[in-house]
Amino acid sequence: MPKHGRIDENQPDLVAFARSLGMSVAIVAGIPGQLDLIVGIAGIDQRVEVKNPEKPLSDRRLTQSEQKVFSTWNGRKPIIWETEDDALSTFETLRREAENARLKATLAPVSKSQEKRLKIQLGEHPIG
Repeated sequence: MPKHGRIDENQPDLVAFARSLGMSVAIVAGIPGQLDLIVGIAGIDQRVEVKNPEKPLSDRRLTQSEQKVFSTWNGRKPIIWETEDDALSTFETLRREAENARLKATLAPVSKSQEKRLKIQLGEHPIG
């Protein structure tokens, strides 16, 4: 959550970069219980807190409310972005996870009725 309603100076550039990669970006800074962003690609979402790497380390620490979100969120653990490299790494990780999930789904056992429907669709099985 932004301190006193402010966003980090690098957030607009990171948002633009993430969108240029094809990521969906929801800016949720300022909403109680939220961090700065929710980003998504290929059906997977990620909560993101933005910190400015040009600020001293003491100014980049998570606030008490941000720490609470990080420690109590039961979904995918939130992450911190400071640079475009962080955004790119998230993009690559989420795409890889989505691809792995699709691969697992294609390797899942197929029931006889699913196999029959597939053969009918491919024209390899007489209808009936």
